[in-house]
Amino acid sequence: MKTINLVRLLTVAVVMASVPVWAQTDPRLDAIVQRLERLDQQNTALRDEVQALRREIERLTQPGSDGSSSAIARLDALDEQVNLQAGRLNEQEQVKVQSSQRVPVRLAGTLLFSLFRNSSHGVPAGVDYPVAARTDSAPAAWAGTFRRSVIGVEFETPEALFGGHFHGSLSTDLTEAGDALTNIQPRLRTAAVEGRWNRFAILAGQDKPIFSTRDPTSLAQVQFAPLNGAGNFWLYRPQIRVEQTVPLGQRREVRARIGVSQAPETGGTVPPESRATIEPRRPALEGHFQFAYQIDDVRRFEIGSGFHKSATHVLGTSVPADLVSLDWFVKPIYWAEFTGAVFTGENMSKGGSSGFAQGHAIITLRPGVFKPVPVARHGGWTQLTFVPISRLTVNLQTGVDNAVNDYLLPTSLTRNRALIFNSFYRLAPNVFLGFELGNVRTTFKDGQHPSYTHHDIHVAYVF
Repeated sequence: MKTINLVRLLTVAVVMASVPVWAQTDPRLDAIVQRLERLDQQNTALRDEVQALRREIERLTQPGSDGSSSAIARLDALDEQVNLQAGRLNEQEQVKVQSSQRVPVRLAGTLLFSLFRNSSHGVPAGVDYPVAARTDSAPAAWAGTFRRSVIGVEFETPEALFGGHFHGSLSTDLTEAGDALTNIQPRLRTAAVEGRWNRFAILAGQDKPIFSTRDPTSLAQVQFAPLNGAGNFWLYRPQIRVEQTVPLGQRREVRARIGVSQAPETGGTVPPESRATIEPRRPALEGHFQFAYQIDDVRRFEIGSGFHKSATHVLGTSVPADLVSLDWFVKPIYWAEFTGAVFTGENMSKGGSSGFAQGHAIITLRPGVFKPVPVARHGGWTQLTFVPISRLTVNLQTGVDNAVNDYLLPTSLTRNRALIFNSFYRLAPNVFLGFELGNVRTTFKDGQHPSYTHHDIHVAYVF
């Protein structure tokens, strides 16, 4: 006990000595002192209780005391209670020293095992769930994989600058490299640090495009986001953004996000005439604005609009890249949801939709003189979600991506359509059994229109 008292006195002395005189009236210091006083009172009460229990034990163990079986049982119970109280006392001492310094860090992710099969036009090497059908074919076969697992960490500081707090996260998945079974390497998916002050926030990191805030639901499509290539923009990329939420009464609010992201320029199909001169990455200005209405504890309505504006530098000139989008979320009843997004724009292969999409084309003005022009695109996706029972979720998804420029390369796709059915059943609070059936149909400029079917059975452990 003397050691505990000495530790407590030294802790208070160090705290007081490390604080300047002018800062000893800081409200945060007062809160620390009050907390120490409360802990001292609790420790004193625990010590008194331990001493009383020990006196009772000594009385029972003295010669002439009752040696009956009931006395022995009572002695064992008292001894157990002494040990319990001593443990509580040690825990109180540890919390008193560490609570002002600890930053909670949590391991988060999903261990996912999948058994899947692609039909003959969907078997490219290194991709378990292709975003588009292939013109060539290969024998279909069942395969299993664990590389769709996602592993990450999250942390949150209890206090930050000016009364806010910081939240951070990092997530990786496992992608194939070389041998499909053993040579598997981690891939960075998302990473961000966000500072939040009530309704205002600043985020820096790697995440989805700012204008594309929603995703369909799937436990099978992990390497690429669900409905990527069929209307869903997802490509994770570096960005800095600010967010402001404005309440409009108790149940309504408006949220605005705006920021700068790094747009890759070499994704998709690039005309051979411009490959040597294209800048590999460019900054983009993006934003998203959303109105939300919480009708009651179950029903909710959201509608938003986003934009993207950048330019591709190629052949000594600039090709504009512009997009506007509209997205929504409607929950009219507890067992059904309706989600989706549509877009229209040009030069948008950089956004992550349509893995083989062509962002710009080359027009020959005269022999040896070329002019790049943007490829116009439009499309979108939608999802219907049903929850017939509390443990079962069923999703119906469809999406499409169309290119409307006549100057595409013959190998470029002009239309990519996907139709997905998936469901998952919660076996336990963090264990899910799922099934997905998908069909992807692709049309190329040269007239080919292959399609493939994907079957997927998976078990997920969420932690």
